[in-house]
Amino acid sequence: MVYRFRGPLSRLPLPLILFGLLALSSCGYRLGGHPCDASAEVRRVAVPLFQNRSYSPRAEDFLTQAFRDRLAFLPCYRLSNLDRSDAVLRGTILSVDSYPVAVDREFLALEYGLRMALSLSLESRPEGRVLWRAERVEDEIRFYASSEPLLFQDNRREAMKRLAWRLAERALDQLSLGF
Repeated sequence: MVYRFRGPLSRLPLPLILFGLLALSSCGYRLGGHPCDASAEVRRVAVPLFQNRSYSPRAEDFLTQAFRDRLAFLPCYRLSNLDRSDAVLRGTILSVDSYPVAVDREFLALEYGLRMALSLSLESRPEGRVLWRAERVEDEIRFYASSEPLLFQDNRREAMKRLAWRLAERALDQLSLGF
């Protein structure tokens, strides 16, 4: 037995009904974030080389470059040099730790974890007033171990680049959303 809907909407084609329901359900909603407003005091941001308090060489290079690259994708901000900037994004690497997360039967590491922690602040120029601060932003990633020292270093370096990008993405999303 087949049931059929009988009513005033039964004569309308199904795609038109679905489109109407979709249009009504999306009223009043918008995607997160706020548009760039004309009154924003910060448009151009400089990102000097981060400070490195960890024992990991070149970590400051990876993080600084990741933040500069990520900032170039944000619509409300422009990457600038220090002389022409409205604000300066300063970062300090607090720690970079590697640790084994998977071992084989002989307790040789198969996979490592890499954890980074940093602090960030956005300061207005030239007065140096702190506009935004993140005391501790941290994340971790895993990478494969290798008995070959060069391959191990390559894997670790690639993991550090990916982790730096993730940290930059997360921190700058927080900054652009005003949290």
